[in-house]
Formats: sequence, structure tokens, C-alpha cells
Amino acid sequence: MNKYFIFTYLFWCLNLSAQVPSVLTQDTVIVGGNEWLRCSLGQSWDGTSCHGDAKEYNFSQATLAAAELNRVGYGGKTDWRLPTARELQSLRVCITGFEPEMLDLKDGGVWVPRWCRQSSESASIEASQFPKTARGWYWTGSVYDNRASPVFGVEMWGVDFEYGLISAGGVDKTVFVRLLR
Repeated sequence: MNKYFIFTYLFWCLNLSAQVPSVLTQDTVIVGGNEWLRCSLGQSWDGTSCHGDAKEYNFSQATLAAAELNRVGYGGKTDWRLPTARELQSLRVCITGFEPEMLDLKDGGVWVPRWCRQSSESASIEASQFPKTARGWYWTGSVYDNRASPVFGVEMWGVDFEYGLISAGGVDKTVFVRLLR
């Protein structure tokens, strides 16, 4: 299936054309045993860097975008997904270190630092592996709390790649997406 057909199909049927990486070259990187898309959804890879603006999605749109990549066999693969909170937070890089406050992700694993030190002023992700990462929040596939909040409804964990913060947000919030397999 050619790239033009995939682009056209996504645009007309699902209106996801701006949300799916458009270049099928070496647009992935292996980190922590997982294969990650180098670009945020909405950006494209030109062989050396990500270009364009990352798009924001609510949680439902993010999961639909991952399902569509799997349906079309993006990069010859059919197991793209949202990362867990633990997987996504592992990409954080804080030049000045982390604040001492630790956070329980409620997944049975060890507690993790909640955010970068206040003086960290650069994007908190390895730019050589994930160039031009949008500074802001990214979805995970991890539920924060199985009980719906009366104010926010169901909440999912998210990671902010501006300050390196981990927190939860309602599924209707629109944030950025980085997929892995």
C-alpha cells in the first residue's frame, strides 16, 4: 500500500492525516527495549529530524490514531500503542536533576521522581533521539484511578516534556502523543 493512498484514506475517512507520521524511513529509535516513533503525531520525519507541528488529541482520538497506524501496518508493524506511564516517564531527561518528591504510579513498580528541578529550562527529553519534541503534555495509556472523578471524569497519567512533570488529566483534555511498540 503506498504512502499517498494511506494519507488520502486517513484524511477522508478519519480526518487523521495531520496526526500520523508521513514518512516511512528510519523514523523510530529503540529506547529501554521499546521501539518509539521519533516524532510526535502530527510531525513528519525527513531522515534526520522531525518537522511540522505536533498535534493535540483527546484520549479517544489518541487511541484511534494508534489503531489506525496498526490497521495500515505503519512501518510494517501492527502493534503501535500509547506508552504506559512508566515507559513514557523513562524518557525524561532533567539536566539539573529531579526534585526529591517521589510519585507512586500505582503499577506495582518503584516510585519515580515527580518532576525536574525548578531550574531546568530545557525540554526534558533527549533531543538527539526525539528531535523537536513539543514542549507540553503527552498521553500515556495508564489509568490514574479506576474511579471517575466527579470533576474530571476518568483520568489518565500524562508526562509533561517541558518541565518533566508527571500528573493525571481528564480524557477530554487535548495533549500530544508519542507512540511505541
